[in-house]
Amino acid sequence: MLKRNPHHVILYPLNAEEIGWLIQGREKLEKKLGLSSIPFDVSGDESFLQKFEINLKTHHLPWVKESGDSFKWFTHWLIIDQSINVAVGGISLNSLDGSISQLEMSYFVNVRYENHGYAGEACRILMHWIHTEKRPVEIIADTEIRSFASQKILKKNGFQIRLQSGNIIRWSRVFIG
Repeated sequence: MLKRNPHHVILYPLNAEEIGWLIQGREKLEKKLGLSSIPFDVSGDESFLQKFEINLKTHHLPWVKESGDSFKWFTHWLIIDQSINVAVGGISLNSLDGSISQLEMSYFVNVRYENHGYAGEACRILMHWIHTEKRPVEIIADTEIRSFASQKILKKNGFQIRLQSGNIIRWSRVFIG
């Protein structure tokens, strides 16, 4: 039997109130959503979580407030493993031009859950949702040249290399609508 979603992964799009809770502290959001709270660490750049919080405040929160029913196109989605009731990471869409026509996708996973397929499954679920929405949109994602795992995830989810500049590869996937 093939398991389509072996981790029981769901994506949960945060509304404005929930983004506010996340900004106040991950534990508050987890408690409000009834999720188990665990220490959250990411690998790589130590300032990542600080930059993420700034992005929540300056991009996601204002866009989600302004976009009404279309907020899912501009928000941060929790990657939740329902089998353990834990938010293992997140995946976000950011508008590059203030519209839905071109969005940047980024994702991260708690170091305790890296290399278990969560990022790939989250990307697959999000790409499926975008496809079912039937809107013309280009999804952009950047990876470092040595980030082979992220490159594999993007290739597997229909992304193609758009350009390379120095240490960064820009990927793109276009949905016609």
